[in-house]
Amino acid sequence: MSCYALIDCNNFFVSCERLFRPDITEKPVAVLSNNDGCIVARSNELKALGIPMGVPLFKVRDIVKSNDVTLFSANFELYGDISQRIVRLLREETPLIEVYSIDENFIDLSEMPIKDLDGWAHRVRDRILAEIGIPTSVGVAPTKTLAKVASTFAKTHGDGTWVIESDDQREAMLEQLPIEDIWGIGRRLAPKLHDIGVSKASQLTHASDAWLRTQFNLSGLKMVDELRGIARLPFGDKREQRKTIMRSRSFGHRVRDYFQLESATATFAAQAASRLRSQDSICSGLVVSLQLAEREGGYK
Repeated sequence: MSCYALIDCNNFFVSCERLFRPDITEKPVAVLSNNDGCIVARSNELKALGIPMGVPLFKVRDIVKSNDVTLFSANFELYGDISQRIVRLLREETPLIEVYSIDENFIDLSEMPIKDLDGWAHRVRDRILAEIGIPTSVGVAPTKTLAKVASTFAKTHGDGTWVIESDDQREAMLEQLPIEDIWGIGRRLAPKLHDIGVSKASQLTHASDAWLRTQFNLSGLKMVDELRGIARLPFGDKREQRKTIMRSRSFGHRVRDYFQLESATATFAAQAASRLRSQDSICSGLVVSLQLAEREGGYK
């Protein structure tokens, strides 16, 4: 039976900066994009202030000042170095690692003789914190998609780990999981599913295959199977990941200023380059694309 773990570094850029500033461990912290235009990483304390991801700094300057928020310019060389240290530590556990992003790593546990998965997850999490200083959330499940969901639940429902071993545990998690939080759904498809009455992940897993084929392409059907506990995504190695590397995000607000787009583009390019280097790959081309968000009443 397949079994995967996802080790997700919590607020990674902020956590990296806090390694050298223990005095701000429990204070609001923001990391800014390359030209200090937008907020690209937030501590939990900053999130509690209601400051969204990607917001231009000038729009929240008063909140930042009144709450004594500590600001850092993004240092991708530092973040990449710490990411590589985490990967090296994980390789001491097993060589079966897929570096998914600068702050996320999948591990294939299928052939490892682990009797207590939750104990293993806690041990790895504690080891990363003790030896490197980065807090993580660890999700363990029969598929990669479920492991990613479990890592999110580890932050919000658990004590840093969340393990899915039975169908009952899987069902209980999916009944609470909003469809927009499913890996692969995204902001464009979620509203369409809401319009037809689908709001939770469990509704997708209980739907008929015939209906699902009318709503999803092949990738979407694989995603639903993964939520059902059927492994459909291969455990990627470098050869599978070298062809395309994409970094993209949706803005949580309307963007009208050129410098905001320039800042976001520079930040995502740096993140993609970090992953490129982690794969020992060479870039042969770069494509930058912008897409208008569809809202009620047409495109804005």
